[in-house]
Amino acid sequence: MTRDVAKKLKYEKPACIHSKFFPSLKGKEGKMSASVGDSTIFLSDTLKNIQKKINKSFSGGRENIEEH
Repeated sequence: MTRDVAKKLKYEKPACIHSKFFPSLKGKEGKMSASVGDSTIFLSDTLKNIQKKINKSFSGGRENIEEH
């Protein structure tokens, strides 16, 4: 997309484009997938739901401290 837009704006096309992806909520071995609701943050998610997904993925995912 960057290369297409650059041409329309009368810039030269970039030779190298750097991009970085967010890590999966399932860890390094997992991947984000729309078919797995807990592995992806959707734009339609509520703030409470997003916080729950992030806390679950980075805290061990248990309901209380004793279970961690």
